[in-house]
Amino acid sequence: MREPSRQACDRIVAVGERAIPAVISSIEEHSPWVRRHCYLPIALKEIGGSAHSEVADAIEKQKDPRKRAFLISTLQSAFCDYSRLDSIIDDFESGRISSWRLIHIASNIRYIFVDAPPFLTEDRQINPEFKIYWKNAANTTE
Repeated sequence: MREPSRQACDRIVAVGERAIPAVISSIEEHSPWVRRHCYLPIALKEIGGSAHSEVADAIEKQKDPRKRAFLISTLQSAFCDYSRLDSIIDDFESGRISSWRLIHIASNIRYIFVDAPPFLTEDRQINPEFKIYWKNAANTTE
């Protein structure tokens, strides 16, 4: 992480759990994928406490698919929580989010599920092989 981002992250973490709603709001508004805001998921992870559950609650309440994708990506990158991946897949296949957003989700997946087939095909569609992998993975954890 670049030094200015590290300093901003440290200032947020110093505020503690009181900062969580503002950080979530900023992620919804600006995206965790933009350089100026990419440290926000890290700040939530470092705050700990109720951050994980508050992000999950915000996802459930968020009606805008674009903002929901930002929050789901945050849940994945900050807490390694992929429980809302099906929502991303549904939003994409229903035309509610673009394939551009999936590139960032695919990046999160690639680091955690190293044995999984690629999340996206070359034409930026969800890989059918990944969907089978994901369905099987979900069935083994239930």
